[in-house]
Amino acid sequence: MDPGHIDRSSSMQALMTVPGAADHLGVSVRTLRRLIERGDLPSVRVGRSRRVDPEDLEAYIARQKRCHGPMSDDGGRADGNAAAGGRAMDLVRAIREERD
Repeated sequence: MDPGHIDRSSSMQALMTVPGAADHLGVSVRTLRRLIERGDLPSVRVGRSRRVDPEDLEAYIARQKRCHGPMSDDGGRADGNAAAGGRAMDLVRAIREERD
């Protein structure tokens, strides 16, 4: 193997662009940038651009799932809220902030 070659399959995944990460979450680029600016989602500066590590994106999703409590057996929230989990609630808050 070439000494300058990095084997991404074992130690590192390619960083995602901000639009790619936003698409993965199903949110606007503006909402994703706001998550980065608030410190909710880590990012890496590459030149003048920002990139998101896929592992950080998955960790963000996992944190959102943990933050909003258990789901009931019927798929709704155990507290009676019919929202589809913590990520949806976080996205609703981010969208409301975007409107303000």
